[in-house]
Amino acid sequence: VMQRARLIDVGLEQYAFVCMAEAAANCEDMARRETMDWGFLLDVAAQALHNAGLSETADPAEAKMLIAEAEQIQAGAIDAQRVKAWLDRALRVCTTFSDAMQKLFLERVLPIGSGLGVDHHA
Repeated sequence: VMQRARLIDVGLEQYAFVCMAEAAANCEDMARRETMDWGFLLDVAAQALHNAGLSETADPAEAKMLIAEAEQIQAGAIDAQRVKAWLDRALRVCTTFSDAMQKLFLERVLPIGSGLGVDHHA
């Protein structure tokens, strides 16, 4: 049962990644056309944070705080500077986990690679 639940979780993560990639492509297209929908951008970023919080790849409490702030921003007139500051904080939350995982991965993999004679840059 646990293995099946983990497989379902992995499948949902993959689906979420595809959805976020499509949303990112839409945002890039809007930026090229200079017709950015800031509400859409905030929704997408908030959903990504929600997903990261559920999977604990981001601090759940910090993710909830940022999601609540995104809702406050959308409730009023959109201020581009406030959105930019919010996006910077959201990015920091997500990259903190990514950086920690990369460091952990490299600490464990480099000795194995060295033992097998694999170059450090490979």
